[in-house]
Amino acid sequence: MKQFKQRCIECMIMICLTLSTAVLTAAEKEIDQKLAQQMEQDYQKAIHLQRKEKKLEEALKLLEKYDGSEAVPDKLRYKILNYRIWGSYASRQFDECQHLFHRYLDLSRPNGWSKEMNVAYGPDERNLLDIYLPRGATKPVPVLVLIHGGGWGRGSQTLYPAAKQRQLVQKILASGGAVATITYRFVYKDHKLPAPLHDSARAIQYLRANAAKYNLDKKRF
Repeated sequence: MKQFKQRCIECMIMICLTLSTAVLTAAEKEIDQKLAQQMEQDYQKAIHLQRKEKKLEEALKLLEKYDGSEAVPDKLRYKILNYRIWGSYASRQFDECQHLFHRYLDLSRPNGWSKEMNVAYGPDERNLLDIYLPRGATKPVPVLVLIHGGGWGRGSQTLYPAAKQRQLVQKILASGGAVATITYRFVYKDHKLPAPLHDSARAIQYLRANAAKYNLDKKRF
């Protein structure tokens, strides 16, 4: 009889715990939905502020409060991050633009990713490249080399992928590939064509020579 009572008590405890968990889960989902709705509303409000009232900084400020929010669908988080990356670039907040871009990449690569910034591939001060690598690769990976635009006279290897090619970089990393983005000597004063073309070739030569260091597949550049 005592064992039967003990079993009944244990069963009641389990039922109560299960019901409590179900109630908490339902409440959490409701909170998540409300937060997602609020984020969507604020996103639309930010678009209005930027486009209709020309208040970009105010629009960006409105969306800052969602930093680190993980209780909403990734699709919505991507949309807000995309807007904030563009907005910080347009308002010349370049450090913030780069920071948000790295957060954007964090969402797309579950196994993580790593980077090496401002790697010197040649003797000139503008002979620099950044490389983004997927973590967890078991064999050499293909690499996409990005050469930024700007008429050979302006631009940055660091801001170019954030401002112009973030979706492409995201897709390459998500599929297990690497991305290298380079800059070069600008064509003005001391430098003339084909200096930036030579620099671009030198950068690719550097990557090939250091393929083992970065785990790159030499046949898939």
